[in-house]
Amino acid sequence: MDRAESSSSVNYLTVPASSGYDAASEVLSANYGNGVAATFTYNSRLQLATLAYAIGSSTLYSLAYDYSSGTANNGQIQSITDNVDNGRSATYTNDAWSRLKTAATTGSAAYPAWGLTWSYDRYGNRQQQSILSGCSAPMSCPTNSVTPSPTTNHLTDSGYSYDASGNMTSDGSNTLTYGDENRVTNSANGGSAGAYAFDGNSLRVTKTVSGATTIYIFSGTKVIAEYASGAAASSPSNEYIYVGPQLLSTLTGPPASATAVYHIADHLSPRVTTDSSGNVVDQQAHFPFGEDWYASSTTTKFKFTSYERDAESGNDYAMMRTSINRLGRFSSPDLLAGSIINPQSLNRYAYALNSPSNLADPSGLTPDSNWWNWFMDISRQGAGLLRFMLLDNPDAGYTFRGGRIVFVEPDPLVEAEKDYEKQLNLVTNCEARNGVVIPGSCKTMTVEAYDDLVRNGNLPGPVIPVAPAASGLKASDNFQGGKPVPDDSQPPNCPLRFRGCKKRAGVLLTELPSDPLSPLF
Repeated sequence: MDRAESSSSVNYLTVPASSGYDAASEVLSANYGNGVAATFTYNSRLQLATLAYAIGSSTLYSLAYDYSSGTANNGQIQSITDNVDNGRSATYTNDAWSRLKTAATTGSAAYPAWGLTWSYDRYGNRQQQSILSGCSAPMSCPTNSVTPSPTTNHLTDSGYSYDASGNMTSDGSNTLTYGDENRVTNSANGGSAGAYAFDGNSLRVTKTVSGATTIYIFSGTKVIAEYASGAAASSPSNEYIYVGPQLLSTLTGPPASATAVYHIADHLSPRVTTDSSGNVVDQQAHFPFGEDWYASSTTTKFKFTSYERDAESGNDYAMMRTSINRLGRFSSPDLLAGSIINPQSLNRYAYALNSPSNLADPSGLTPDSNWWNWFMDISRQGAGLLRFMLLDNPDAGYTFRGGRIVFVEPDPLVEAEKDYEKQLNLVTNCEARNGVVIPGSCKTMTVEAYDDLVRNGNLPGPVIPVAPAASGLKASDNFQGGKPVPDDSQPPNCPLRFRGCKKRAGVLLTELPSDPLSPLF
């Protein structure tokens, strides 16, 4: 692990070369730089079965996962047993569409029991979050009830409003303002306000609250350092070290005298923070959709999965969007239009297909069922920040309807006649600025290599729409007399393995095959 802008030679994480992996390349053990030892086991389906973190003979955090629904394993977590305090153990049920239906804890003196239940409409909008059990004083549980529109999926209750692009401008607590790319640029309520600025990659690079500005430095899609406005390059406020997508360590103060803490995660989020000697200094947990359950001391601001919790609004910065955790939905519609292969994905506001105990959405675009496994080679699970398979025409432009990316489904019969598996294993990633592909930036690689880059945070950011003039497309290739070719035609640049290309606004639609391994499709 390399620390940004640091001369330190500390090994923040070590995986034993000879005994650290099983035959499936899943990590069995790892050692933190502060002496904490992590161990993992897996079931016959290669799902996480147990995790444990210990310092010497003292167990700091330990969980056991059960996926059995009756006698069958349907891939969904049914219960999590906490071996340090059984009161934090939880059970889950899901409905027929894999949406979270109930969640309840066992309860103990230190962690009183709670139980919540959820209801949804036919379009995948969360309608209610209600108390199922427990939640007795002084314990309090978050509840809400909303009325989604069956035609727009917008919330119609008093206190909620939207702009013409479908962005929520009032979330019931905050007034939200959006920029040209539908990113939240301002939030305000009666007590606090925040202003946010983004770069050309849609990464949030500054945040100003109460006159104080924080500047964020990114490597790929991960914040690696924060500076106060005007601070010298050698004086970051915080530096962050990751293992894959998960936060591993936070260093506070100038590099020469920085104080390091290490974060211990469950399958979703940081849960325990330890100091340089392995002592527990902070603990935190959240309810299933991200609201705070408990927190001791001053915990990390990365509370729910990989999201930064904005204290000024209570909302989560989810990279491409903002997550309103108390509502279990995003404030803006997804850039990805979803797929009829998974009808729940057609609701572009719902958080992680309404399956927050099983999925995470690190980019605000793509729910990921394998987010927890930050060590292993996750390519076989179809993971990735944003996998765009451009196939035979890597520089073709994306087409939008109402500002959202549109995909064309492949013809299954044609797919069966072609070497689909070989093609599926190739992916092209392009770097773009202001909607234009940077010449020479498109690189074709295997899915495994691509996911390696994603896991290590080395991609420049999500591929964004490409202007046709900059992509090298000629009028003769895609147009007839300067007008769009009819949808049922087959222009020369259209990949032959598909039933035909479609275009909107004069731009060839990029074909995206339905990846059977991807949790999105």
